[in-house]
Amino acid sequence: MKKALQTAKDFGAEGIKIRCAGRLGGAELARVEQYHWGRVPLHTLRANIDYGFAEALTVYGKLGVKCWICKGENKPQKAEMPKPIQPPAEAVPVK
Repeated sequence: MKKALQTAKDFGAEGIKIRCAGRLGGAELARVEQYHWGRVPLHTLRANIDYGFAEALTVYGKLGVKCWICKGENKPQKAEMPKPIQPPAEAVPVK
């Protein structure tokens, strides 16, 4: 998990969160371990976040791995106002 954090940093991510759950290391009781670095704003709709989930079937049972990577924010662009339509010069009546 620490290697994945470092790789995401090297590729320019703003933040990353990794969560592994299950019988880690073959332990009798299941537990959760998670690491995070940077910012991962899950409640911000304009944030560009990639999410991934995988399950690993081991001798002891299933392990679940979740990963969130924040690649920045999508800043809204200001919409340009359409220009008013001008009639062509020859269509204007001459007095």
